[in-house]
Amino acid sequence: DDFKRVVELDLNGNSLKGQLPSEINGNAFKKLIFIDLSNNELEKNLPLELGSLSSLEKLYLSSNSLESAIPTHIGALSKLDVIYLSENYLTGPIPTEFGMMESLDQLGLYSNNLEGSIPPELGNLGETLTVIYLDDNFLDGSISESMCEQFVNVNDFRARQNSIGGSIPTEIGFMTNLISLYFDSMSLIGTIPRTIKHLEYLEE
Repeated sequence: DDFKRVVELDLNGNSLKGQLPSEINGNAFKKLIFIDLSNNELEKNLPLELGSLSSLEKLYLSSNSLESAIPTHIGALSKLDVIYLSENYLTGPIPTEFGMMESLDQLGLYSNNLEGSIPPELGNLGETLTVIYLDDNFLDGSISESMCEQFVNVNDFRARQNSIGGSIPTEIGFMTNLISLYFDSMSLIGTIPRTIKHLEYLEE
């Protein structure tokens, strides 16, 4: 019962090993809003029980040795506004269920072994999402036109060092709050769309 009062769990920058325990779940930690276990030596898969932490707002698990697929259950975390799973060994696709996280502001999945295309469902987060880091993975497919059209509040979009191909959609002109765009070291073809002139805040 004592754990039900815990609001924050910060163990960043230690030498913790083994698997993230399934006991960190919504039944045991009803009020938990913040988890930071970055910069440890955690390994194996992410437990499905993470998806039951219904109060969670911030999840930092970067710089560990986590592997296997990202659980789709995480998409049920409707209050989550920041998630960083970067610099691990996560595999498989980016779950389409991430498009259900209606409060998400920052999505950091860079430096993993993720495959497949960027799910167009991420466009559902257009009202809240401002930062999306997908660089240094094995993503392919193309940049979704509808997703660009919905990413009206994104100011930092990084997908560099992937195998994403196709052309840059003209709809990128809808991303009028964009400040940083990194599409280098990919497999893009075609021309630079004229609509890029609408990105008046673009700096890099």
